[in-house]
Amino acid sequence: MPSKQAQSPVVGALFMCGDGALALHCRLTASHLVTADIRSHGVYGRGNDGLRPVPCADRAVNTYLRDGILPATDLTCPPSEAIR
Repeated sequence: MPSKQAQSPVVGALFMCGDGALALHCRLTASHLVTADIRSHGVYGRGNDGLRPVPCADRAVNTYLRDGILPATDLTCPPSEAIR
């Protein structure tokens, strides 16, 4: 397990990636992370489960799935977009 005092820049960079979705995003260099400023896990398709949808995230993911176009940069959806 890398430490904060890692000698190798690569090992140090991997430590800074964190874990979970952030680690995956860090390792997939052509990826763009879509997040929302909400206190919940998962931002895509929430309305399908009766939860408060995040239209900004739904649009970004649907555009990628439909057209293969990623957002231009990482995207953080504002909480004011969450409706219902």
